[in-house]
Amino acid sequence: MQNRLILIIVLLSLEASGVFTWQWLRDRQRVHTLVLVTGGEEGEYYAFGQALAQVVARHQPHLRIAVRATAGSLQNQSLLAAGDVDLAILQSDTLMSPKTQAIALLFPEVFHLIARRPSQIQSVSDLRGKRIALMPTGSGSYRLFWPLSQHYGLAETDFVAIPMTSDAAYVALQQGRVDALSPGDL
Repeated sequence: MQNRLILIIVLLSLEASGVFTWQWLRDRQRVHTLVLVTGGEEGEYYAFGQALAQVVARHQPHLRIAVRATAGSLQNQSLLAAGDVDLAILQSDTLMSPKTQAIALLFPEVFHLIARRPSQIQSVSDLRGKRIALMPTGSGSYRLFWPLSQHYGLAETDFVAIPMTSDAAYVALQQGRVDALSPGDL
């Protein structure tokens, strides 16, 4: 009876050891995917996300980063807080939910204003009566523009704000369809 009990214990131990070994081998071969939300496909955040995914794939073969384009920082924060994505690139002035945690500062955010020479825009105050290309509604850059324009004494009705993609904004500026451009990144 005692030999039979020892045999059962040995067989169960061997079976458990086999199951744990199989699980361990399977996990070592498994590719884990993290979803990273960035911004529009034409923007720098998306390009950075794609580059990050390539570097990670090269150095960590069992880790994959799936890059998803979004409308920008506000949507990214919402997706991250809801647990719908694993990682997000947010503009540094984006308020974070208590459910999220910053893990790296990639670069400082800088406000840019590019104007056509004929528009005679020398400062933000000179935007009065002008057509301004802004990044898409919902992007951090779009949201950042409004408090800055108010700081310089401008109301929304003082100029024509035209949200558009980065590529479309540069074309509109070159063609003279807008007087100035507030790009999200350069």
